[in-house]
Order: sequence, then C-alpha cells, then structure tokens
Amino acid sequence: MPKIKGMKKKLKRAKKYYSLISTDNKIKALTEIAKKYILFRNDVFRVYGGLKFLLYMNYPRRLRDEFIQNKNLETHGLQARQWKCALSEASATLISLWAATINETRNKILLERGKHRFTDAEEYYMFYILKIPHLIYSLCKNNTVDTGEKDFGGPVNRKKCNIFLHRYLRKFRGQKPISKSKNFSIDSNMYDIYKDHKNNFWLGIMSLIPRERIYIPLTSEIKTTKNLIIKIKDTRIEIVEAKDVECKPIVKVSEIRSENILAVDKGYTELLVDSNNKKYGEGLGSLLTEISDFRSDINKKRNKLRALSENYTKSDNPIKVRKAKRINKYNLGHKKFYRIKDRQRNIVKDFVNLGLNDFLKSNSDLKLLIVENLNFTYTNNKFSRVQRRRLSSWVKGIMKDRNSFKCQQNGVLLEDINAAYLSQTCPLCWYVHKENRHGDLFHCLSCGFEGQADYVSSLNALLRFKDPGIGRFTPYKEVKGILQERFNNRLRLSNQDSRNLSRSFAEAAERRLLSPSESELAKSM
Repeated sequence: MPKIKGMKKKLKRAKKYYSLISTDNKIKALTEIAKKYILFRNDVFRVYGGLKFLLYMNYPRRLRDEFIQNKNLETHGLQARQWKCALSEASATLISLWAATINETRNKILLERGKHRFTDAEEYYMFYILKIPHLIYSLCKNNTVDTGEKDFGGPVNRKKCNIFLHRYLRKFRGQKPISKSKNFSIDSNMYDIYKDHKNNFWLGIMSLIPRERIYIPLTSEIKTTKNLIIKIKDTRIEIVEAKDVECKPIVKVSEIRSENILAVDKGYTELLVDSNNKKYGEGLGSLLTEISDFRSDINKKRNKLRALSENYTKSDNPIKVRKAKRINKYNLGHKKFYRIKDRQRNIVKDFVNLGLNDFLKSNSDLKLLIVENLNFTYTNNKFSRVQRRRLSSWVKGIMKDRNSFKCQQNGVLLEDINAAYLSQTCPLCWYVHKENRHGDLFHCLSCGFEGQADYVSSLNALLRFKDPGIGRFTPYKEVKGILQERFNNRLRLSNQDSRNLSRSFAEAAERRLLSPSESELAKSM
C-alpha cells in the first residue's frame, strides 16, 4: 500500500468511563451540542466528501486555514474550538476512507495480474498514480494524468489504465459519508475534572455559551489530558479515551522458524481451529444462533405492530388513530431496541476477545499466524432462509478487527492466504471436490482421508502459505486447475500398483504434515 501522509495509524485501545444519572437539562444541553456537531460534520462531508478532499489529503491543516479565511461553511452555533475539533475529526474520517479506497484499488490491480491484463510497465504506472492524491484527483475529474517525463520501464496504454483506475476508484469510494451518531469530541482545553468536598468527581464540558461549562458527575476519576469522545446514552454519558497500546516487536518472515508458525480456520460453530487440531471459542455458533433468532423474533413482532399502526393511521376512526399513536410511542421506540442490540454486540465482542486471548496465551511462542482471506456474503440458494440469516451474522468484521489488533499487540505477524477450495481439498493427495466436505466432516473421495473440516482447512492454509504456484490473488478457477493438475500428476506415477497408490500417497503426505519444516513444505509443492 503506498504510504500517504496522514495515513499512518498507531495502535490504540478504547478506555471507557461512565457518568452517573444526570438531570434532563444537562442531557438536553449535551444533546444540542451533539446535534450541532453532526450538522457541521455533515456540511464538511457534503462539500469535501468527494474528489475535492484529495487536494487536501496530504495537508489537512490547509483545509482548516482556508475555512478560517473564506468562511465557506456555517459553524451552526459552535464555538471556535468545537468546530475546529469537528473539522479535524471529519478530515480524519475522509483520509481513512480514501486510504481504504486506494488500498482496494491496488488489490484489484494485483487480482488482474493473474489474467495478464496489464504489463509490468502499466502496473507501475497505475501504482505510481495511486501514490499521489492530486494525480488521482486529475484522473477522476478530467480523465487525464500528467506524470511529466516519468519512465515506467516500457510502453503504457494510458487510456486503458486510466479507464480501469477511474472505474474502480469510483466503485470502491462509494457515497459521501453521513454522520448520524449522537457523539462529539473534546480536546484537553474543552474539559476539566475536579473533586468536590464529598470526594465525588465531576467532568466539566465546554458548552455552546462562552465561558460556561456543563458539569457531569462521574463514577470514577478520569486521569488523562488527551482528547475524549462524549457519547450520550439516554440519561447517562459514556466517555471514551483512546489509549496507546504497547506492542511487542514483529519478527521478519525470513527469521521465523517452522515451529513458530500456525494456521487457523475461522469457523461458525467455534471461533478458531488451528493446524494442531486445537479448538478455541467453542460455542460461538450457538451464541450467534440464539442472538440471530432473538432478533428475528423481535423484528417480526415489530413489523406486525408497524403494519397495524399504518392501518390505524389511515382510518377515519379517531379511536384507531389514538391507538396508532400509542403503538408508535410505547411499542415501536428505538432506545430500548438499540440498547439490546448494542448489548448483544458487546457480548459477541467479549466472546471473540476471550477466545483470541486463550489462543495467544496457549501459543506464547507464536511468531507467524496464517489466516484465510474471507470476503464473501451468504447468498447461495443451497442454504435455507433461516440458515442464510444465521450465517449472515457471522462475526467476520469483528473477528478480522480483533485478530489484527491482538496479533499486532503480541508481536505476531499476520499473513492472509488465498482461501479458494481450502475446505474441499485433501491435504494428502490434493484431490479437490465439493463432496469431500459434509458439514463439519471431511472425507476424501480419492484416498479416504478423514478429519474435522475446519482442521483440514487449517492444514491446507499452512501448506498454501509456502505454495509458489498459488498466490493470494490467484483467481479461484486457476487455483482449482493447479490442484487438479497436481492430483493428476500423482496418478501418472507409473511404478506403483494402483491398489496401493492411495495408501502410499497418504503415508508420504502424513509424514510431511507431522513435521512441517520449511524444507519439507517446499518439497511437497
């Protein structure tokens, strides 16, 4: 990924503090600040959320300076420190979105490498453009790029490359962001903390009126001078601080020994199964199924009440109209609904964190973790509607985020590999077929090898990491062709009896899997 100024992120962890129940007037005043923050951020997103921000991406401070000089946006009644803090937060959001867009486009170029669509010079040309934001702006705005006399090592079909980049930059960028969350940020000059004569702690937050603060009672002392995020939760306030996390050093791949390498398969019934056939986070599937079924039941009841309310509202009978108002007020509210949803999400997060902590504690000498790159949705009709609903709640996003955080914190190098046919390929004879797997059981139709399906996937992931023929961006059709060719090459061995062929393959591969050193892995490919 090309490095762009402002993109580098430090590893941080959210530390939360809470307030005691506050008066309605204080909650109302803080809610008013949050609303004005939202309006201001959305104005920034509306004006600068598109291509225009690319001109400020390397210099976000220049945006604030121009804003002060030109006053081209309304501040919506915010004080100077408040709108500057909101502008800084909006700029950070836009930098993150454009960085993700550039990274996705770069990965798309790498995926096209297997199709031999572009020459090395054309790939160099496109990567060069993705490094410089103002070139991306020129490409998307005017369909032209001025690279000067830059030499790319060969002829470049600029029109073809420009069309490709323009299409996928637009696709991955998506729509302009919209801020909806009822929260806002404050810096160290916008709050103070003091202790009263009863040893109670109070947080004073800058209000919309100059030299006036809103004081909120706290459950504990906040020992920090950093920026805080204020989140309004009904009659209480949640205060979030981003704390720096100490990380262990990460060792280079070339310096890692084979005994410090593990591969894992992320499943539904359990969180992880590693290449040593150990399971972590068992019971994940039942937890997600329970939450998914609960939400489905709640949504069905709410949909019935919503339909009833709509029918009553259209009625000429005043009694039914009053009933519709009562249904909307007491049965279709959002506060309790979203509170339950947040609580369930936190339960899943805690489960994932505990499972990953258990895994890393059990493998304290781990230096390299190999995981499959899973980017898919469950839309296949072979699953029933209930199964698709349960599988759609699979914690891919939470798992990916927490796994990356925990590995970086513990000095473990995280490597993605191509996930194509991992759960359908026999690790002993390379035979690939969708009928090899039946639910949680793997049974090879060729050599008869049996095992737990997630364990087999983790074994294949370990072998694929050192596979020179299958890269991370190799198209899945080519992966299947490579695996079938390897299996056919084994069958062509002429000096073995066909009755003992499968058994000899299995014995040789079993020895390879029992001691997966780098040299043996290289020989097996």
